[in-house]
Amino acid sequence: MTVHGVNATTTATTLVFEEANGSYGYRAFSPLGYVAGHGNSLAVAGGPLDVPIGFSAVTYQVVWKATGLVANFSWAISLDGNLTAANGAWLTLMLTNGSYSFQVSAIPGFAPQPRHGTIRLDGEGAILEITFIRVLFPVTFAASGVPANSSWQVRLANVTGSTTGSAAGFLMANGTYTYDVSAPPGFYAVPSHGTVTVNGAAFVIPVTLHPTGVSPPPALWDLAGPALGAAAAIGISLWATLALVGYLGRRDEARLRSPSTRSEATDSVSTEAPAESRRDR
Repeated sequence: MTVHGVNATTTATTLVFEEANGSYGYRAFSPLGYVAGHGNSLAVAGGPLDVPIGFSAVTYQVVWKATGLVANFSWAISLDGNLTAANGAWLTLMLTNGSYSFQVSAIPGFAPQPRHGTIRLDGEGAILEITFIRVLFPVTFAASGVPANSSWQVRLANVTGSTTGSAAGFLMANGTYTYDVSAPPGFYAVPSHGTVTVNGAAFVIPVTLHPTGVSPPPALWDLAGPALGAAAAIGISLWATLALVGYLGRRDEARLRSPSTRSEATDSVSTEAPAESRRDR
């Protein structure tokens, strides 16, 4: 510090100057990273004088610049445990000299580079670039029944690939995509088209190639259908036969018990008179 042309330094919180009565100019010199408060004159008037000098830490601009993100994706920086959200592709903080640890918040489907790090400020700001790399996951079409030396083709989204092997592979980001499978000549694919949703993991789609004119093997319930139908027909026929036999038996029994039969039996008995009546005559 300089007062009336006299310089003095200290590492303590006070500096003492001896001056006669009068007005004097002074200037405070700040340590690195700090700035002194305003004030440039003092007046001595017959006694001690205390002159307060205020210092404040200097802040520097630190900028994180993000690239690789798509629209409507938000991100944030955690600095020494304090989370700050970004506004668009830039995030700016004012920091004093020192060392700071930072970490970039996770975004589904993206990997930030670098993911974390340390900032060291010493009298100037800094710019850090963060690149968000889209994470890709394998999508595999696994085919069976591929004829020898034949090429088949798959279109997934706007990417088309062909192979003579048993698998066609793609690397895709999270999302839902349409696909078409083109079989070699003389064959058709099951399934031949559809959609696939990638959600943070690998995905496998089984595909079967069949010769043209040959239907796919029927499902288990299709095989069981005729057998079940035959069994049902046999059961119905047996039920009908038993019902008919029962009906005929009940009909004959009813005839034996009918009134006409009982009257014939009564008439045959009543033709003979009682014995006493014969003796009277």
